[in-house]
Amino acid sequence: MPAGAGAKRAALHGSACILKVGSYCDSVHDVASNHGVASIWNTEWGFPSQSFSRGNNQPVCGYTPARQAKLIRDEYNYLATLPFVKYSIYFNIRDDPAARPCTTNRDPLPPPFASIGMDNCKWNRKPSFGVWQLLK
Repeated sequence: MPAGAGAKRAALHGSACILKVGSYCDSVHDVASNHGVASIWNTEWGFPSQSFSRGNNQPVCGYTPARQAKLIRDEYNYLATLPFVKYSIYFNIRDDPAARPCTTNRDPLPPPFASIGMDNCKWNRKPSFGVWQLLK
């Protein structure tokens, strides 16, 4: 991992509720480069737009559509600084039907990745969709 990359990632996200994709890419690249691989593809990354909990007695990870949009922009921009990341694919365009407003489940919190889409489960655009369109 490049010097300071871990600290940069922690400062960027600052939460145990967030999987730090860029740091993961740094680690994968370290292993891959030891085997002669110069570049990697980063697939299936994203951030939820609704709060969730990782289980009983676990803290609630607070997310909103605005926070999702900011995290996507920040992660995209960070990944763009890594010369060994040749492709980066966001997952998923649409929320799972287990996410609000489609779910009929009375549980106040959806599964962790149910709201990861840039469109909600009814295909309505979230702020993250507009952010994604502006990224280059």
